[in-house]
Amino acid sequence: MPAQVEQKTVDPEAELSNVQRTFQKLAPMCSVEKRAGGIPQLAPQEKQLGILATELKETLLCINAGTRKSIVEYEHLEGELRDERAQQAELDCLNYLAQKQLVELLKKVPTEADDANNRLRRMENRLDLATKRFCLERIQHSMEPHYREVG
Repeated sequence: MPAQVEQKTVDPEAELSNVQRTFQKLAPMCSVEKRAGGIPQLAPQEKQLGILATELKETLLCINAGTRKSIVEYEHLEGELRDERAQQAELDCLNYLAQKQLVELLKKVPTEADDANNRLRRMENRLDLATKRFCLERIQHSMEPHYREVG
């Protein structure tokens, strides 16, 4: 594994703004016009500009590294999301098929209510038959004296 590089937590925008302000302050002092006009340049200012340029490069490298890291993380998260969506679609499909099978099974398997309805219907049928027998017997008993008289 490559050696770890220690990074300071820096707000890149604030750092860039600070470097730009300093650069804008110092740049006119080192302009070509002043050199052509014979105004002496101070070595510390040139050194400071070099330092600022280096800091600007480091800031840009930091921004690029952060951007690259964000892109890699985004692609990773997008891959996970794609996988989760595929799993969700598969689960939805399986749930649909399971629900369809359940409906088919419910059509085939009698429920307790169906069993109770069937028992009630059988009891009603028996009661109807018993009532009819009873009525027929009553009619027969009531008709017997009539048949004796006729016969």
